[in-house]
Amino acid sequence: MKKKLPNNPTFELEEKLFKQGYKRIIGIDEAGRGCWAGPVSIGAFFCTQTTKLKEGVKDSKLITPQKRSKIFATYTASEYRVYYATPAEIDEYGIAKVIEKIIASIIKSYNDSQTYFLIDGRFSTKFLGNNTQIIKGDRLHYSIAAASIAAKVSRDLLMQNLSTAYQVYGFEKHKGYGTKGHYDALVKFGISDQHRRSFEPIKSIIKNGKPKTISWEKRGRTGLSDTKKTRFKNHRS
Repeated sequence: MKKKLPNNPTFELEEKLFKQGYKRIIGIDEAGRGCWAGPVSIGAFFCTQTTKLKEGVKDSKLITPQKRSKIFATYTASEYRVYYATPAEIDEYGIAKVIEKIIASIIKSYNDSQTYFLIDGRFSTKFLGNNTQIIKGDRLHYSIAAASIAAKVSRDLLMQNLSTAYQVYGFEKHKGYGTKGHYDALVKFGISDQHRRSFEPIKSIIKNGKPKTISWEKRGRTGLSDTKKTRFKNHRS
């Protein structure tokens, strides 16, 4: 039986790293990996020994939208950054490689001997600097959970803004994720430039004029080279 992960992350690892001499801990997490539409976002949350912990911080997927927004409103401008990659970039390089490249860019920007990076997930890339990749890290460690909230809330706000220009898809409701309403809109109206063309069911609509009727929830892959340089957008929300 798999050990159940705790729902409330702690600050214990961050404190341990501070005792080892690090002055800054940066938690990193993403939101929107499995969406059919819109960008993927990667949040970075900065912790120091003077950081005041915010009540209720945990994996963003385990918090209601109202609670996430309330916590995010307490973030100061110096505590976080949110980075985005567009649907076109996702299609060109593949979702995993795009996320890796953004994380590498974050680390390059803030890397020094006194900074340690805690990264949610497991990646094929060996990142520069002092870092640890942690599966389900947003359920275990405060800095990663705080980053997950920044990534999720910022992306949700972006999708809500996009919904005014793409009203038929209901982005304000599902934020680009796969739902029956989103699927029905794709069948009725086709795809937009905000849809990920390498993902199903969008991929099948382009190829066959209609979505797959079997396994249409599976994500597609680009199969393209990852050697080209991407153009990532850096936003402070």
